[in-house]
Amino acid sequence: MYDHDIFTADDFMGNGTTNSQGQFSFGGTTNEFFEIEPRIHIYHDCNDGINTCQRKLTIVIPKKYISYSSTPSQYLVYDTGIIELTNISDEESHDCIH
Repeated sequence: MYDHDIFTADDFMGNGTTNSQGQFSFGGTTNEFFEIEPRIHIYHDCNDGINTCQRKLTIVIPKKYISYSSTPSQYLVYDTGIIELTNISDEESHDCIH
């Protein structure tokens, strides 16, 4: 998970884990003067042929799921739903260095 910054490099906020069914969870923190814009980047090779760079899907976390408290509510959970990685989406790019 990263905080997207315009004028500086994105801030790393935290890692996630994936289980054998493909379900994942993320959490992270950062210190910012301005509002944060957290994003999850998913790098994968699904349905990618022989491309040497990985596909990169970016998921923007909606503002209502951002906590500005040091102890966020346990109910503050963003459900991305089912993400089909074999389909190509508009939020996707290719990334060779990450």
